[in-house]
Amino acid sequence: MIYEMIKSFIHFAMRKTLTSVISLIKNMFWAEINGFPCDIPLPNPNIYIDDVDSNASVNPELYRDVEIETEARHNMKKNARWL
Repeated sequence: MIYEMIKSFIHFAMRKTLTSVISLIKNMFWAEINGFPCDIPLPNPNIYIDDVDSNASVNPELYRDVEIETEARHNMKKNARWL
């Protein structure tokens, strides 16, 4: 359940980011081909780089949910072959 919520959030965030990047690139392209100045700054490539905590701990419930989900999918695929 937690895994599905995280997956849904990540999907939403990626979709929103991709849509805004495509819009930005499209505007820059149209300004270039039509001879207009483009004052849209390029995004900072280091904006999402954070310090990595190598001593981070994993929530055992999250790990358990991922394991249960993986096992359930495996069982569904295994049972679907016999139908």
